[in-house]
Amino acid sequence: MHIHMHTSHVHVLHMHMHTSHVAARPWNPPRDGRDIPGTVFHFPPPPLEKFRILAPPRGRAAPPLRGRPMVREHCPTPGIGACAEWCGTHCGPACCRSASWIARKACSTSWQLPHAGRFICDPMKGMAHLRPVKDIANHRVMVWQGERNADGRLAHMYWPVVGTIITGLVHANVAVVVGLGFSLDYHRELASLRRGDTLIWVGAVGIRSQPWGSLRARGVRAVLYQTEPRDLRRQSERCQFLNGTVSEMWDFSWSNIDRCASSLWAPRLRYIPPGYLGRPGVRASSPTLNSKTMLFIGTLTDVNAKERRRTYRSLKQRLGGRLQHTSEQGEHQRICPGCELMSPVLCLADNAWNNTAIAALMQRFDIFLNLHKDVYAARPVTFRNAVLLTEGKLIVSERAYAKDETEYEGMILFSDDIVSDYHRLVDDVDVATQFLRRSSEKFPARFAPVELFRRAGIYSDWGLIEHT
Repeated sequence: MHIHMHTSHVHVLHMHMHTSHVAARPWNPPRDGRDIPGTVFHFPPPPLEKFRILAPPRGRAAPPLRGRPMVREHCPTPGIGACAEWCGTHCGPACCRSASWIARKACSTSWQLPHAGRFICDPMKGMAHLRPVKDIANHRVMVWQGERNADGRLAHMYWPVVGTIITGLVHANVAVVVGLGFSLDYHRELASLRRGDTLIWVGAVGIRSQPWGSLRARGVRAVLYQTEPRDLRRQSERCQFLNGTVSEMWDFSWSNIDRCASSLWAPRLRYIPPGYLGRPGVRASSPTLNSKTMLFIGTLTDVNAKERRRTYRSLKQRLGGRLQHTSEQGEHQRICPGCELMSPVLCLADNAWNNTAIAALMQRFDIFLNLHKDVYAARPVTFRNAVLLTEGKLIVSERAYAKDETEYEGMILFSDDIVSDYHRLVDDVDVATQFLRRSSEKFPARFAPVELFRRAGIYSDWGLIEHT
C-alpha cells in the first residue's frame, strides 16, 4: 500500500492496493486532565480498513474499486490546546455549538415520548445518551452526523430525520447515543461498538471518513441515511453506496430508492422519511386558515436553484403580495450583493435556520409553498415539509415523484396550477379548513416514527421487541 499524505489538517489519501499488510497501531490521546478508562483510540484509523470491501452476495460480482481520493477530517493533536473538546478541522466552533444543541434537543424529545419514564437521557456537552432505566437494552445504536463550519446549519436541517430515528428506536427499548462531528466523543463511541451494535450515519458530510469495512468486519451493522436527492443525469451512480460498503441505506424519497434498487449491488433499502415529532396524542392548534398569505421558506440564491428562482418569480408576478419569501420578513431583510438574476427584494437572507425563526413564521403564516430546488433531481418531498405538517400547516407544492405523492396523499396539495389551487383554497375557507383537518389527522397517524419503522420492517428484521 502506498500512501501520499499531505501535511494539512485534512489528509487526502490516494490508495494503491498491494498485497502487503499494514499493521494498525493504537493511538492513545493525551488525557488533558480527563480520565477515559479502558478506551483505545485508533487515530487516524488504519488506512486499509477504510477501503475494505466485503464480498457481495453469492452470484454477484463485486463492483470495481474507484480510484477517487478519500478525505479524513481530523485534528492533528486531539485533546490539546485548540483541539481540546475538538470537533474536527472542518467543523470547529460551529460543530461544537451544533453538537451541544442536538444533545439538548434529543433529551427534550425523549421526554415527550409515550413511555418517557422508562428512559434516562444524559445531555452531555457534545452528545446525548438515551438508555433504559430498568430494563436491559435490546440493542445499542450510535446515531451520528457531520456539520459544516461555514454555517452550522446541518444539525437543524437534519433534526426531523434524527428525531424520527431516535423516537423509532427508543420505542423498542434500544439504547441510543446521538451526536455530531468528528469529536473525541465520536471516536470513543465508534471504538466501543461491538458485534450486534449499529452505526447510523446521517447525511453526506463525513460519509467517506467512516470505517465502513472495519465496522462490518467487527459485526457492526453499518447504516447510511441518505439525505440528498440523486442527480438524474448520473446514470452510473444510482446508489450513494453499494452493498459491499454499507449493510443498509435509508432514504426519505422513493425516487432515490427506486433508482438505487435497479442496481445489482444495491444494499438493503428502507423508506424512513422524517416523521411526526409532535407530542403524542396532542394535535397542532385548531386547523383553521387565519392567514391567507402564502410563504416560501427555501433558498433562492443557491447556484442550483435556477429553475426555482424562475418559478418563484413567475408566481410572484401573478400573486403579488399574497406570496412572500422569508427574506421579506422583518429582521431577515438584508441586501445580498451581486444578485443580477433577481430584483433586490429577492436577494436577501433567505432562510430560517433555527427554532426561534421557524416558530415566529409559524405564528404568522398558515399556507406554505414548496418548490423543488434542483431541476436535475427527481423532485422529492423534503424535510421541511414534515416540520410544517407537524405544525398543522397547509402546503401547496409543485408535483413530486409519483410514489412520494402517494405517501403524502391528503396531506400536501400537489398542484399543476399553483395559482388556481391557491385561490380555490383562500376563496373558500371551508375547503381549506377541511383539507387542514384531514391533513392534521392523517400525518400523525401515517408518519408516526413507530409506524414508519414498522412499515420498513426494522423491528422485525432486527429482532427488536416493541414496548407495549
